[in-house]
Amino acid sequence: MDENKTLQRTDTPDNGDVQYHEYSPRVIGGLILAYALAWAPFVAGISLLEDVGVFLMLGVLVTTLVLDGRAVLSLRGRIGGGRPPGCLAIGLAIVFFPFLFFWLIPYLAIAARDTRAVQSRRALERRQRIAELEARLGLLPESADTCPTCGKPLQTGAAYCAYCGEPVTTPLRLCPKCGTQTFPDASWCPSCGHPLPPIEAG
Repeated sequence: MDENKTLQRTDTPDNGDVQYHEYSPRVIGGLILAYALAWAPFVAGISLLEDVGVFLMLGVLVTTLVLDGRAVLSLRGRIGGGRPPGCLAIGLAIVFFPFLFFWLIPYLAIAARDTRAVQSRRALERRQRIAELEARLGLLPESADTCPTCGKPLQTGAAYCAYCGEPVTTPLRLCPKCGTQTFPDASWCPSCGHPLPPIEAG
């Protein structure tokens, strides 16, 4: 899937006009790192590197404006009702241009959050596609054992039976004297030798 395709927000009016750049994790991570490094000379008081910091900030600002356009001013639809900013907002941004350097802080945070959300959604969609393909091919999940309650096959790694819904993992036993964990069917503590309470039937 193309990393540079645009992303349509689902919590804005579905008019087809609101589209934002879909950053890859590397790109948004690089922008955040460059922005943090740009502030370093000013915070540390290193006057010799302040010009480098200014160029880095300009680079981050220009890059975000080129990639995401007016969405930088609207914080990717978080303000302005999801609509792109108008000419007045753009004019004010030009007049108060230095303020945009601080405006990048919330913008980059929101863009990083959107990127994580997109990556999570893609991973889920990928797992769903794989499951659909396996179902079409008739591939059954791996089975390693049978359910102790109903005797049906248990899917590998399952915590509950897919047929009767009963839990298939038995909790470990705890020694009442020293608190040591031991096997579910153990009768004696392996640490202090204290007898464990009898297992209740059912």
